[in-house]
Amino acid sequence: MRLSGVMPGLHPLEALVAEALQPRARESFVGAARTLALAGLAPLERLPRLLEAQAERSGRPLLPFELGQRLAPGAFGLTEYLARSAPTVGEALAAATRHARLLSPRLEPELWVGPRRCAWVFLARDGTFCLEALKLGALLQRVRAVAPDLPLLAARLAAGSAEQRQQLETALAPLTLEAGDGETGLVFDSASLGRALGSADAPLHRVLRDEARAVSPAPAREWAARTRAALARCMDGKGLGLERLAERLDTTPRRLQRHLAAEGCRFDVLVDEARRRHALARVGCEGSLQQLAWELSYLQPSTLVRAFSRWTGLTPTAYREAHRAPTGAAPEPGRPSRETPAPGPAAPQAAPRRTTA
Repeated sequence: MRLSGVMPGLHPLEALVAEALQPRARESFVGAARTLALAGLAPLERLPRLLEAQAERSGRPLLPFELGQRLAPGAFGLTEYLARSAPTVGEALAAATRHARLLSPRLEPELWVGPRRCAWVFLARDGTFCLEALKLGALLQRVRAVAPDLPLLAARLAAGSAEQRQQLETALAPLTLEAGDGETGLVFDSASLGRALGSADAPLHRVLRDEARAVSPAPAREWAARTRAALARCMDGKGLGLERLAERLDTTPRRLQRHLAAEGCRFDVLVDEARRRHALARVGCEGSLQQLAWELSYLQPSTLVRAFSRWTGLTPTAYREAHRAPTGAAPEPGRPSRETPAPGPAAPQAAPRRTTA
């Protein structure tokens, strides 16, 4: 990002916001950001606190939204110029969605296309009004700069009290403000995706696209790993449904499925893998098949038997027999074998028989 050298020690998002502030406010903002950074707070943990402090100090609750709209053209660097040079609105939004991670790896934009309505949104992990209002202001300013005649239908906001939302809706008029399901963004007509952009430049777009592909960080493949870990902790007979796992991961079922799909995974496949690992680890232990089936949230032991046969080619009983320690095998340290009885008191010897000459 072009501001990283101007304000060392700040995250690019913080530098962008600082540049949009007045000089005196910028100085206090940068000082507070560096102090919080030294305290170990991550950038998107610092930014909401900094924005809330600036809004309270200035007496302007919508300051984050205003700052988002004030970010200078080109502030988002390569991603923004890539979108501006695209031939159509749809290709511009797709490019911006694909390479938004150049600004922050934690940004999660998505372009939802329906028969009549589309939505360009950013999924909200943090859920603070200040951060989401900043995102909305920046989105609105960028869309209007790239496609000024694009008819917007509504805006969405992931967070905020009733009073904050009312104030923001007044500022957005004539746009209406919808309650987002964990996302912040803009809604427009699907037919608008095919609109040509006045700033289109095909040769430049190809050059920028290749550059963006070369420098974009790989998406974090964390949702599959987090889901596997959560499934391993849910082998308690209380179910392995999508709703339960989404709640444990602090997300919604729909969003969890989208995250897994982006990483090339499916929830049902992860559940089957988790059951297989748990079953193979537990089948040799003491306990009935009914107990193991309950742990795996199967309604009947017969369901476990069929699944186990699919995984290994053997029934659980046959698998136990095949993997039982062979006769004569050395026992584990500190543990007597099945064939060797535990040491105990010696059996009394028979008294010698007396004979007569």
